[in-house]
Formats: sequence, C-alpha cells, structure tokens
Amino acid sequence: MGDLNEKYDSFSNASSNIEKYLEIVKCIGVNTIGDKFLSSHKVLKSFTNYKIENNELVSVFEPKEIAAAISLLDFVENIITVHKHPDFYKLKNLITKLHNFDFQQNWYTSDLKGANLKANHELWELDFALQIYKIADTVDLESYDKSTNNPDIIAKIDHLLWGFACKVPNPEINKVNIKRFLRNLQKGIRQLENSKIEKGFVIFNGRNYINHSVFLENEFKNGKYHYKIFEDSKIPLDNFNHQILSATNTIKDTMQNMTFKDKENNPEYWRKYLGVKNSTTFEWVIFFFSISFCQFQNKIAIEKLTRPIIQGELIDYSIIVDLIWQIHAAYNDRHKVKTYNSSISLLN
Repeated sequence: MGDLNEKYDSFSNASSNIEKYLEIVKCIGVNTIGDKFLSSHKVLKSFTNYKIENNELVSVFEPKEIAAAISLLDFVENIITVHKHPDFYKLKNLITKLHNFDFQQNWYTSDLKGANLKANHELWELDFALQIYKIADTVDLESYDKSTNNPDIIAKIDHLLWGFACKVPNPEINKVNIKRFLRNLQKGIRQLENSKIEKGFVIFNGRNYINHSVFLENEFKNGKYHYKIFEDSKIPLDNFNHQILSATNTIKDTMQNMTFKDKENNPEYWRKYLGVKNSTTFEWVIFFFSISFCQFQNKIAIEKLTRPIIQGELIDYSIIVDLIWQIHAAYNDRHKVKTYNSSISLLN
C-alpha cells in the first residue's frame, strides 16, 4: 500500500492540485463541474492507496476510467502551469467544456456520441493549446473568437506567426479510414490558407489508431480489475511504436497508391488535391498517446506514451522539427514553461 508515482509527478498531490486549479479557473468565470470531472477525481484519489497482488495493480475502475483520470490530471496540471500567461483568459470556453463533457484523451472515441463526441474533439484543441502556451509569447484561439475562420490556434513563437488546425480522425477503433483522414486534412489546410499565419500545421490526435487495451492489459476477477505491471517500460513502448509505424505506413501507402493511379507527380498531385496554395502549409503532424503501468525505480509508475510523426513536404525542415520536438518536450514535462517575450527555448 502507498502512493502510486508517475515518472513526472506524484498522485498524492492530485487533490490539492485540483483545489488549486478550481480557484484559478474561477478567475476566468468557470464555476460549474460535471459528473465526469467528479468521477475522474475519485479515481485519482484511489491511487493514493492502491493494492498490488501477484505483480498486478488491483482496482475497481475499468481501463477507460483510469485513462480518463490521467487525462484530467494532465489538463489540471498543465492549466496550473500556464495560468499566468497573458492570454490565459482565452481558454475559458474550452475549460468550460472540460468541466461538462467527456475529456478523455488517452482512449478511443468510438463510444462517444453527439455533444460528448463533439466536445471531446474540441478538447484535443485544449490539450494541444496548453503545450503551445508553454512556448508562445501570444496565443489566439478560434474557440474564443468564433467570428473568424482561422485555424484552432494561432501563436507567436520566436517572432513567427504559427497556425495549428487540430483534428481527430476515425471514430473506428484501431483502423485507418483514409477518406475521413483526407477530409480532415483538407479542412485543416483551408483554415491555415485562409489565415494570416507565416507557417502552419494540421495537427492530428492519433489515439483512435492505437489499440490501448494492450497497454492497460487486465483480467477482471472477483469484481475487480487486475492490471498487468510491465517490468520494463520498453515492452509497451516497442508495441506503441510498432502500432504507430503500422498506422502511418497505411496512410502513406494509400496516398502513394492514389497518386500512382492518377499518374501524377506526388507533391504536385497532393498540393492540388488538398487545395494547397501556400508552400508553408503542406505539412501535418500526428500525435499518438496512450498509458500503461510499469515498474520504475522499485515503484509502480504511470508510463505516458507520447510520440509525434511529421508528414508532408517538410518545408524549412529544421525549423519545423525544432518546434515539434519542443512541443513533444512540453507534453513530457508539464512544469517547464518559457519566460514570456523571451527566446523560443524552454527553461532548463
């Protein structure tokens, strides 16, 4: 019995952090709390007094409830980290959705319907925006000013105006629907092209391409879930990377076959197909996420699996890769934040 530790935080602080968080968001007029928020808070509390049997973590909560609780903890601590940013108030509409709808970001969306599904997709924008807040001088959100047809996020980073169109393809589990992917890509590119950005990406959340159940492998017996604890974090990581490779190869191979069938040069064909006019917007990035239980320094840890895959023409390769890996670093350390109006680098 004891505290369940993450690699980057302790769950023992979850309740006090949520209390701090609730005081912070009250300052921008967010006061309501829905049942989903409260139930995930209950899951987090359970981690302060967990039980291990035969190298299995025993819990009354099912996998998607645990994954949702980790999502809540990520949101709460990231929001605490960026709440002093001068543009923090623009997050009000998205944080209100966080309190009242399904906010899951580490599991499939296939069981979500209607308003819950729509809000969940919009909360991918919040998830990604919080990382941008850590490294940007200024941030504008389409959710805050709906009078524009801008991409979801526009940010000034190191004197460049970047745009990010956030998309969540595929409600199907563990399957690539290339037509839906391309529709999302076309819509994102139109948003970027119609704005005044200097550089931009379409940013996909690839969680529906991942079989998450293998990372929270469990057996249900005696009314409780017995979760496998991986002795080596390399085991789920290798599986995670294999699934990513399979999904991205499916996308690339399908697009290549479509290009070959139409007997067109690959870049020019896709620029025309996708409606690309500005050479800075023919890139897209897929972020993949999942979680697992692993042993870490003789303790049980939540392993947060995160990886970006960059696609497209890769104009200005070094600038683009540098930015994406800064965002990736922000995902993996929720407490690093730049000093506003200074350089692009994250603080060490």
